[in-house]
Amino acid sequence: MTALPTRLATATATAAATATAAATATAAALLAAGVLRVDLSSVKPITRFEVAHAQAGGEPAGFNTRAFSVSVSNDGATWTKVVGVADNGAATTVRPVGGVSGRHVRLDVRAPAGNGDSATRIYELRAFG
Repeated sequence: MTALPTRLATATATAAATATAAATATAAALLAAGVLRVDLSSVKPITRFEVAHAQAGGEPAGFNTRAFSVSVSNDGATWTKVVGVADNGAATTVRPVGGVSGRHVRLDVRAPAGNGDSATRIYELRAFG
């Protein structure tokens, strides 16, 4: 029987930006800059990322994040992009990944909304392993 993925971390715009007490900023403050970082506290294998956008939180679909990427790092300094999305319209984006591990996860928003609005609306960034 195949084991179900384990949720490694969830970051929200109202909670600390890291899964540990080592948070240096809140997710809301980081999202103002278009970046959300999560510290998993140690290097872990990662099998899937999920990003819950505006519509997942009950807002209109036009506010969903249009373009973003997800990167991982073992040290918080050197990053490897593992997911790139250029034209999202979904309420929740699910991206399986293979051969990925890291301690840090970073979401970089390149286009905050499909309707041209400048605010980034990320309800959750979830990492599974």
